[in-house]
Amino acid sequence: MAALFVSVTTTKRKKEYRENTRYLNDNLTPRECRERYRFSPDGIDSLCDILHDKLQSETERSHALSVKEKVLIALRYYATGSFMQTVGDTLGRDKSTVSRIIASVTNALCDIKDQYIKWPSDTSQNKSSFYRVSGFPNVIGCIDGTHVQIIKPGGERQRAYINRKRFPSINVMGVVDHSGKFISVNAK
Repeated sequence: MAALFVSVTTTKRKKEYRENTRYLNDNLTPRECRERYRFSPDGIDSLCDILHDKLQSETERSHALSVKEKVLIALRYYATGSFMQTVGDTLGRDKSTVSRIIASVTNALCDIKDQYIKWPSDTSQNKSSFYRVSGFPNVIGCIDGTHVQIIKPGGERQRAYINRKRFPSINVMGVVDHSGKFISVNAK
């Protein structure tokens, strides 16, 4: 009986990095930026500035993602509601990378939420009223938003008022109590 020995040599494969696609570059028009991320380029830059300290990579390696790349990947996921694999394929990143980025950006946003989200000071009456009316515990209000069409303002800022459906509007958000009365209205 003859024995057959096969020699297998394994070589370590060089790690390959996908090239960033055009979506992560600064080549997008403001309209394309809003369509893909639901933010203007200035809004994305402001968000990057706010989250910079929380999202800055601790490594100085050559392939570390920038804060802007992380924010854009998370915004693309939030804006589309698509699968992480699809977002990763679109933006040239692996699904596991997209997953880690979404978790870190979401946690960073949750860390700063109290600076931007304010709740009413007395909520106990609203909670008990909602519970009596609908049986939902711990509800203090119902929220909804809409775009209210306006006449396009003149000047340099007129593009800021064009929404994703390409008409000028102001985004209005309202919060109502158990009886349908407005607790808060915000129009910006």
